[in-house]
Amino acid sequence: MKKKHTGPQIAAKLRQADVLIGRGKSVPEVCKEIEVSEHTYYRWRRKYGGMSHDMIKQLKALQKENARLRKLVADQAPDVATHTRIAGKMPGGNAELRMAVSLATGNIRTLRR
Repeated sequence: MKKKHTGPQIAAKLRQADVLIGRGKSVPEVCKEIEVSEHTYYRWRRKYGGMSHDMIKQLKALQKENARLRKLVADQAPDVATHTRIAGKMPGGNAELRMAVSLATGNIRTLRR
């Protein structure tokens, strides 16, 4: 059965593992005791080693925000490509580009220099 551990749970299990290893237990024994595979233990150690649960929560929040922003940029990429394609077909360059972008975005102020 696959479990989804929260930040505080991961931090607690890594602290518990550190204590057990400090008492002389081997990594496989520790992994059995904290109920994770060795692969998961080493992945957590690499990714979250030395972090408190607050830092893990902050990291997860930043990763979620980053994913949201990446999606936003990806959604806008076709619009940018369209504007670039329109600007490339227009003779005269920048003035027409500013006009096309201004009309497309509804921003009239960009018409003036």
